[in-house]
Amino acid sequence: QMPDFSHIKLKFYSNNEEIERILAETKDKAIIFVDTKERGQELHEIFANSEYMDADTKTRNPEFIGELVNKEAFDRQFLITTSVFENGCNIKDHTVKTVIIDNINPVSIVQMAGRRRKCYPSDTFTLYLKIPSLAHLRQLRYSAQEKLRLILESEKNPTEFILKNVKNLSIKFAQNGQ
Repeated sequence: QMPDFSHIKLKFYSNNEEIERILAETKDKAIIFVDTKERGQELHEIFANSEYMDADTKTRNPEFIGELVNKEAFDRQFLITTSVFENGCNIKDHTVKTVIIDNINPVSIVQMAGRRRKCYPSDTFTLYLKIPSLAHLRQLRYSAQEKLRLILESEKNPTEFILKNVKNLSIKFAQNGQ
């Protein structure tokens, strides 16, 4: 059973400049899910009244994580985060009126939108979802086609596939220092 999303006003955006405009114009609190650490740090530098969170925050700023979990709220105007905040911690703060998600994975979108909890029956917030570019969609299609090609190739002759690709995997691991 799908959760009830009737308290969410849905809007769409297509580029990073729109996010910056939305944030610059709002007086309300917002949660912004970014797709990269670089983008998160960039927004954090633009908007001084923000807190930035990524996978390293647990060691870099454990007090903030503890406060976020215990209070289910944050003090700054904006919480800018990577997908690290996708699961586990809820925000029960009726002053958070905007959630922006820079991700097109449906499961991630549901998880991210679900971090902002409904506080009372008439509580609402606006959810902004990114419309992916045609180039991004083409890239995703190519990646999926390549994965499918590898799966089909491995099913035809598993032994040959493994022998052929073990050398490639070893080279990639060596290049990445693993």
